[in-house]
Amino acid sequence: MTRKATVSFAWVFFYLTVYMSLQLGYSFLSKLLEQFGMQPESGVGSTIIMAGITAVLVYIAILRLRDKSFLNECRFRAISGRHLATSAVLGISGLAVSSLLLAGLSMFLDSAYLEHMENMELILKGNKFIVFASVGIAAPIVEEVIFRGLIFRELEKVMSIKATVVVQALLFGIYHFNVAQGIYTVFLGIVLGLSLAWTRSIWAPIVIHMVNNSVSYAFSFLSDKNEVVLSVVGLVLMLALILFPVLMRYLYKTRVDRRFTAHRN
Repeated sequence: MTRKATVSFAWVFFYLTVYMSLQLGYSFLSKLLEQFGMQPESGVGSTIIMAGITAVLVYIAILRLRDKSFLNECRFRAISGRHLATSAVLGISGLAVSSLLLAGLSMFLDSAYLEHMENMELILKGNKFIVFASVGIAAPIVEEVIFRGLIFRELEKVMSIKATVVVQALLFGIYHFNVAQGIYTVFLGIVLGLSLAWTRSIWAPIVIHMVNNSVSYAFSFLSDKNEVVLSVVGLVLMLALILFPVLMRYLYKTRVDRRFTAHRN
């Protein structure tokens, strides 16, 4: 392994460690405060928000020490309206494909699937506004900054774009620490990575991720609704599933830079 590769992988490890350590730290602090009655129970949501904000501030400071711009490194660039709209719809289509994958995995990885559902129940517990802010806004932004921003940038320095898309997606899956969730998040990570490569803007994966999580959270309230509502939701997901390859092909055909490489960006 070359020195350049070693340095890049070290930064990848550092970026992941920062956010995960902050999540553990805030989670411990939250539980400690609750034990002493100093903080109302707010679930995991507040931990995700606080850890995300702190992590981004740390990343900005670290990049400044490295004489790098946070906005440039993460590719916070303007994105066309057509790519923004495509990304929004792709967020729902990605949810449809992920749901199908998860349903299939539940038949083969029963214990991992049950563990995933328990984890999701824990995350979605608490104040609805805080849950939405954490799951639908904070988590997508900070995870995109980490995986499609900082980690993608480091990996593309030492490997091809195709390899970078695959490796960052694998890391995204491993980061979730659950086999069932990890498998479908690897798929989602590939979609998010490709959207970044094809649009050259992190806003594409951020929008996909935010819509994906927000719609998924909204659907969690429909379990006790009437059959008509559930049928409509089913039709929407079916249509989104059919549109998935069409939307991906559109992003590819309208990609900003057909020679997307690290040194050009």
